[in-house]
Amino acid sequence: MIAVLAMVAMWSDARVGPFDRQIADMLQLTVDLDPAASPEERSKAIALFERDTAQIRSCTDARQLAVRYERGKRFKPTVTARANYQIGWMPPYLRDQLNARPRGRATTVFGEGPTQRVLIACTTPKLPPDGMPLPIP
Repeated sequence: MIAVLAMVAMWSDARVGPFDRQIADMLQLTVDLDPAASPEERSKAIALFERDTAQIRSCTDARQLAVRYERGKRFKPTVTARANYQIGWMPPYLRDQLNARPRGRATTVFGEGPTQRVLIACTTPKLPPDGMPLPIP
């Protein structure tokens, strides 16, 4: 019940920008680097992931990159898709990146330790239709 009230309050709060309420179909491409890699090997691997993900222009491109990584055994990729993800649930730096990029472009690489990620908006963020319940993250 409290969650419902908080969501109603957010929708009625004029301080919450429209982008915070928008939804989009999202894809997250995650790679796990070799935890035994030296700092130099790790830096090179992250630089390669950054170069490759900068070339992504669609969610199909991201899926194809994951297949290429899987075949080459360079990284262990994971692709996670979420329909109607509420952009406002993201950390502000990711939300701002997605807002500034065309649909299908990857965010900058982020993550901790051996796990590195990018996010891609597969659809243009939009306000949900009237009456559509907001998705839960």
